[in-house]
Amino acid sequence: FYYTDDASNPNWIWIQTIQPPRGGLVTLKASYILPSHRRLNEINHAVRVNYRYKGNRSPCSGSSYDEADDLVFPVLRKTGTTTTTSSPPTQIGYNKQTAAFDVTLGAPSCTTIGTTCDTGALLDGRGRTGSNGREPNFPNTLDGCKDGSRGKYHKHGSIDRIVVKSENGSGFAVGDQITIEATVFTRKRDSYYADFYYSPDITAANWIFIGEVYASGSNGAKVLSMNSNLFLPGQLQAIRVNLRQGDATGKSPCSGGNRDDVDDIVFAVQ
Repeated sequence: FYYTDDASNPNWIWIQTIQPPRGGLVTLKASYILPSHRRLNEINHAVRVNYRYKGNRSPCSGSSYDEADDLVFPVLRKTGTTTTTSSPPTQIGYNKQTAAFDVTLGAPSCTTIGTTCDTGALLDGRGRTGSNGREPNFPNTLDGCKDGSRGKYHKHGSIDRIVVKSENGSGFAVGDQITIEATVFTRKRDSYYADFYYSPDITAANWIFIGEVYASGSNGAKVLSMNSNLFLPGQLQAIRVNLRQGDATGKSPCSGGNRDDVDDIVFAVQ
């Protein structure tokens, strides 16, 4: 089972694989939460089922006994709604979590469910450039994507901190709205962009693009924010921020430029 949030230009995201329990006519069910989007007021999403005989997982396996079918449906963006809000209730048992570097995963991680996950100073700097000569435990990525090695600390771009927050005031759960805050250092003349990505599976990260923010509107440190939701299941999930020099069409989860910085944060989800 796959989905895409843009049927006109599909990028198929895997939801689940199910093996029929028996022969004959059976109904197989998979579920996911519609990802939020901030583009048009209405856009066509789609789901795909690829029914395959043996072989590896694929949105288009193409073997003689296989079949793939799509279903397209419109999704509306909620606009113009006025609501009265109050502070979210305090949930006993869930606290703000400060990430610790996980040697096995290779990235800062919050393995206890909380209302936030904060890298603190674990990401300060970029690769071999940092306040103490280098970024702690660089490159701080699940898949070993490397930072650029050119430039100087807080003269050229770096990601210095990532915070993920649950918007419902309780511990991270599938379906939650989240806010991602990335503290970055850039200068106006360097033209940096920050790409935000999400993966519900840290063992084989499949980076789903969330959005892009121009990061060089001012000199010095600034906080870039991005909203998303946890629309797929997974006990340990991850956010990636890729800070890259270049134009707005070059988004990538691992750009690999000489002065680019890429960092991940892992957090527990119930």
